[in-house]
Amino acid sequence: MYTEENIKELIYNGKLTIVDDNLLISIRDAYFKWKELNMILASYGGRRVNFSNDISEPVICKALGLLWSNKNVPGDAYTIRGEMVEIKASSHFNRDTTSFSPRHGFDILIFGRLDYDRDLLYIYDLNMNSNQLKDFKANETESFGEQQNSKRRPRTGIIKNIIEAQGLKPICIFNYNDLSIQYIDHYNY
Repeated sequence: MYTEENIKELIYNGKLTIVDDNLLISIRDAYFKWKELNMILASYGGRRVNFSNDISEPVICKALGLLWSNKNVPGDAYTIRGEMVEIKASSHFNRDTTSFSPRHGFDILIFGRLDYDRDLLYIYDLNMNSNQLKDFKANETESFGEQQNSKRRPRTGIIKNIIEAQGLKPICIFNYNDLSIQYIDHYNY
């Protein structure tokens, strides 16, 4: 965790980005090009390309007022208070297989769930940090922490095992078409 002073320095030095409207427009363009590529691949039986974190992370940062990491500092994003945020996302609305690093910690876990046909990204706060995740079951016999201690990347279906299991509702919904954000629940980052 960084201090607020460290965060200001990281912004000043270009290591954290405040996502502005111009960047959001570029992200939207990349999103629709990604969808176009998927249509081309599907036309001859190819597999869809994974949902790039560079398409999901900045819109989540914009929606939640987070600072986006440009990969020169650990973590995906930060709050202005210096809390490290891990962002995961899936382009499949009803299922996912999400993996986590065996080494790195975070204070807040956010998940983006894409409605591919409607171009809507449902954004959830999973109310979990890396220490709480370590106790989460990775499979029948091992926890996330046990797999991480073995230098393996634990995987789970966040949609089924966390969102649906806990009855979580999205904080907000980001619309890639018009760049609007519909807030559903209060959050404080």
